[in-house]
Amino acid sequence: MELVKSASLSFVMYEFFAFGKMASVPVEFAAFSQRDDFVNVICGVFWMGDEFSPRARDECLKLKNVVSGSSSTKAQESLGYVNAADIFSTLNETDEYARKLFGPNYARLQQVKRKYDPDM
Repeated sequence: MELVKSASLSFVMYEFFAFGKMASVPVEFAAFSQRDDFVNVICGVFWMGDEFSPRARDECLKLKNVVSGSSSTKAQESLGYVNAADIFSTLNETDEYARKLFGPNYARLQQVKRKYDPDM
């Protein structure tokens, strides 16, 4: 894998949390709607120099596929925690990813955003 040679400071971190308490709170009571009992996996890719930059995104996607390959379909389709959201899913001109991430709370969050941050 090119990633190992060109981005040797990269890492894969597994976070094990007890999601029981979070999952016990009804979705409409908090902004974040992803309430499944999964392990968080964070893939951090770091490289020096511009020669790897054009291939970095593809190598990150390969790493993501390797890491998630043994997961259930439901886990693979999970959007993850909002603070570590999938950057590849957010690289678009629509709000589809945000709608999926916040689920039924999206419309209410948009109202709050317009009220308190009308210039954004």
